[in-house]
Amino acid sequence: MLATSIKDLAGLSYFRRRAMLNLSTRVVTRLGRPDAFYHAPSADFKRLSGSYTPARFSQFASDLRSAQLTVKGNEIPNNRLGPCAEDEFPPISAKTYKGLLEAGKAAFRNGEIGAVILAGGTASRLTKNKIFWEIEGGKTLLQLKLYATIGRAREGGIDIPLYIMTSPATRHDVVKMANELGYEEGIDFMVSDQSMLPVLTPGGEMVGFNERILFAPTGHGAVFPTMQNTGVLDWMAKRGVKYVVQSNIDNPLVALDSQDSNPFLAYVGYHANAEREITAQVSRKEPLFMGGIPLWYKPEEGKRRLAIIETNQIEPKYLEQFNSLLPYFNPLTLIYNLGFLRKFDAARLPVVVIEREDKDPNSGEVILKYVKLETMSGSITMAEPANFLPDTIPGVYREGMFTQLKGLDQLEAWKARLVSRFPDFFKA
Repeated sequence: MLATSIKDLAGLSYFRRRAMLNLSTRVVTRLGRPDAFYHAPSADFKRLSGSYTPARFSQFASDLRSAQLTVKGNEIPNNRLGPCAEDEFPPISAKTYKGLLEAGKAAFRNGEIGAVILAGGTASRLTKNKIFWEIEGGKTLLQLKLYATIGRAREGGIDIPLYIMTSPATRHDVVKMANELGYEEGIDFMVSDQSMLPVLTPGGEMVGFNERILFAPTGHGAVFPTMQNTGVLDWMAKRGVKYVVQSNIDNPLVALDSQDSNPFLAYVGYHANAEREITAQVSRKEPLFMGGIPLWYKPEEGKRRLAIIETNQIEPKYLEQFNSLLPYFNPLTLIYNLGFLRKFDAARLPVVVIEREDKDPNSGEVILKYVKLETMSGSITMAEPANFLPDTIPGVYREGMFTQLKGLDQLEAWKARLVSRFPDFFKA
């Protein structure tokens, strides 16, 4: 049963504290998936919302009520987008590889590389959070990701400052696992939660449940203001970092070490020698792979350029065409200049409207239709020109550096490759 008026629950103090948002609240008495949300008093808005102010969020709600903010509004006009061919993404060549690898190794030895792991999933679409996924011999995906990102470097005497963006659903376990591996918060890594906003009804109301407001993550685009606001970038800069490598928790094949068998430092070398602030890695796209896709994009001002466009930003009638034609997508692996990240205004990222349904797990009944607001980290290429590089190098490395681990059922298919890629880790 839904209570659509605040006076129905006038005695609950958490509704009094919601006044800073100046929004009405719809109360639900049950949820199909309570774990799909974060539950908190509305007074926690400031703590959870990151760079979103009450005024800005209230404006989003107002725009939703007046239909100025819609899912359809996510879509970029098709005359500003265009498909691109495989030959528009020239890979690192075997001829230039050695020099770029040496440049990357120099940055590695000089302590100029920092790393970011996106680990903020709240398991809203999964039965088990990815950080707990066991690969082999009790070793989890998070443990492997930490080893690939900073553990191998430490074995070679190099410290890589690491930032892990978590959520309230993952932070405790991330810190615990990192500590168990011998990494110390504040010295080896920093961690903080991605921002969250209250979910909204299609009519622009907040949603109340059990004397709390329902919150949801604002997408991995939150990594930029979160790093700025929590001192992560200043911490990395003091450690001498110039280049920041971002990758997702489900992609342990992005490894940071100076072994000749690992080509990733050649990408860092390429980025260090390039004139742009961002380098985006693209991986071979299979039909079921999910992620933003590189398209020719014409900003409202300026020349057209390649940019990562999310699928919900493409008109449906063109999305199928683009998906069938395009050879690549972005797996959230990007390299940034740290100085650029320190000054980047995250308000330049497009905010997209995501519609969801909470259903009874037994009957399938729709209990709640709700909206959440998100930004995506790949959308930074819509705001700033970027380099694009395939994750294979002809004549040098043809396997690619991406694991599409979106479901537990996919682990078995990737297990042998991960074990062969990191034998020392799995033998320990």
